Amino acid sequence: MSSGADTKRAFRWTRWRRASQLLFVLFFLVLPLTNRAGQVEVLGTLSSLQVGAIDLVDPSAACSTMLASRQVSSVMLGGMILPLLLALTLGPVFCSWICPYGLLSEMIDKLRLRGRRRARRWRQLSKLRWATLATFMLLSLGLGLPVAATLSAPRLITVLPLELFFLGRASAGTLTLLGVLLAIELLLPRRIWCRALCPVGSTLVLFRTPWTMRVSWREPTCQPELLGANCVQVCSWNLDSRSMIAEQGCTNCGACVEGCPSDRRSLHFVPGKAVDVSDGRTIPVLNGRHEGPAQE
Repeated sequence: MSSGADTKRAFRWTRWRRASQLLFVLFFLVLPLTNRAGQVEVLGTLSSLQVGAIDLVDPSAACSTMLASRQVSSVMLGGMILPLLLALTLGPVFCSWICPYGLLSEMIDKLRLRGRRRARRWRQLSKLRWATLATFMLLSLGLGLPVAATLSAPRLITVLPLELFFLGRASAGTLTLLGVLLAIELLLPRRIWCRALCPVGSTLVLFRTPWTMRVSWREPTCQPELLGANCVQVCSWNLDSRSMIAEQGCTNCGACVEGCPSDRRSLHFVPGKAVDVSDGRTIPVLNGRHEGPAQE
């Protein structure tokens, strides 16, 4: 079991992550007030945000919009650079450290844990993820409407304060779409929107590389009989950090690091990725060598 010092270190991940999530919630609650007071240096939502001369655009929203308009926009391409660099280096941390809807989804999931409903295996849901993302993009192209941008949960939840402050009420479209998302959270498998349906997270997962930060583990300090079930239980996406592949969409939230009783794993940059072997098992590879046993 971990020592007191190890336990303290493990809990820093959630503490800092919650602080980050709450800061972004506060930022988008205060932003309409500052805009109304005349501040125009920072404008927008988590789908498209202007900070001075810098444009930040959600890659899924940008792709959807360009497909809908059938035009390539240099502004949107430039606005995608920083979000994509974040995903390339740290993984899809936007989902677990920044997105206010992700925080809401986690809170709902904690309530649902009382029912002990387990998530489905990712090998099934990863196919749903790619099919859904492709459908959103094809609909954008065919209908001439930015479907992925319209259905973006980060956009919906950050445009709501703007509508309340400047229109005096939330629009019917925003309320309807948020209502649909909440119904999905409550009625369908655990966190399925974030895990497999959200175009924002699905697009960011596409940019995970072998050099993107991920959870690593090492055989000498990992005790499968002690940690195996625990790894999966603490993850709201039902992932086993010892046998993940890039397409499974881990957001580097750190829950499995905290949930490890021996506190032997850590989040860090690793130039390697998990690979499948012929008998259907998965072996994590670090720096060109196996660091753990094959997992069923």
